[in-house]
Amino acid sequence: MTKRSSTELYVGALVWLLSVVIAFVFWVNGDSDIALALTPASGATAAALFLLYLAGYLMTFGKPGGEQGGRRHVTGLAIAAFAAGVLSAAFFVYGMIGCMFMMLVVQLPALVNQKQAMAIAVLIPAVFVSLDYVSTGEFLFANIALFGVVNILALTISYRAIAEQAAKRQSEQLVRELRATQMLLSATTKRDERLRIARNLHDILGHQLTALNLQLEVAIHVPDDQKHEHIANARRIGTNLLSNVRDTVSEFRGEKDLGLGQALGALVEDIPNLDVNLNIDWDESLVNERHAEVILRCAQEALTNTMKHSDADRCEISVSSDDQDLTLTVIDDGSVDGKIEPGNGLSGITERVEDIGGRLRYGACGTGFCLQVALPIGDD
Repeated sequence: MTKRSSTELYVGALVWLLSVVIAFVFWVNGDSDIALALTPASGATAAALFLLYLAGYLMTFGKPGGEQGGRRHVTGLAIAAFAAGVLSAAFFVYGMIGCMFMMLVVQLPALVNQKQAMAIAVLIPAVFVSLDYVSTGEFLFANIALFGVVNILALTISYRAIAEQAAKRQSEQLVRELRATQMLLSATTKRDERLRIARNLHDILGHQLTALNLQLEVAIHVPDDQKHEHIANARRIGTNLLSNVRDTVSEFRGEKDLGLGQALGALVEDIPNLDVNLNIDWDESLVNERHAEVILRCAQEALTNTMKHSDADRCEISVSSDDQDLTLTVIDDGSVDGKIEPGNGLSGITERVEDIGGRLRYGACGTGFCLQVALPIGDD
């Protein structure tokens, strides 16, 4: 799949307009290479074919930034090719509208492999120059060579643009994944540091305060009436301090700020040509580090599959929890044709989920492709 740019649309429309003007100017001036006479009927038919070509060409775009390779794109390409073919076979020599065919040739990478595209790029001018020879009696081999080379050049530029576009999308996705991973790692590191401090408080201050409390308990029994009240107060203070330390330790241990929500937010941020809606409704205190990592990686892989293999415009990602499971659901509106064969991405998700006893379901649904991961919640 490749993205179409609005610049390509405007340039193509300009090329179409110039082709129309050039063809009709030569026709009006009585060019000898045009066998068909200009009449109101033939002029209206040619104009209708030019408009039909434009309609088909616009259909291949759908909308600025849309995907190539969908049904709309194939239908539009077929309509435009039909109109251009009739114009060249019945009205004008190939050289007058050859650029209109070139506009269609550059779209072949979305439909066929590179060798087939190159063969078609050379075959088109060869076929229509041969048809011109039937009507005009002049075989213009130079047109075959010129337009064949120009078509191949246009294809080469198209393939390079596709490769650069794919590399850019991949680098953007890697940056989002790295940012999400950094956030999750940072949150986990902070939590580990809190646990370390909590252990130190308990092992050092807690032990010392306990010893102090025991010593003061002994000191209470010393027969010194003047110090009895102060020592008793000290004992109560020590007891309170010990209780506070224990409360602090419990508070540190109870915090589960894993940062998964922020990591998921970074993962879906600014994805081009895909509207992602993230909904998180869960009790994060029930989630451990393994849950967080699996959820993040599964969401990451599901998004990658959507961008690579689907023509989806929207994607819904939700994370929820109940008493038993932590659930990730990913739904897009892309088309799903036939049985889904799991590749490396889905296989990797399956391994991650099954490794911690979770469940995975995926397949076509009413709006496109659906994936659901359920991880059992329990104490590790």
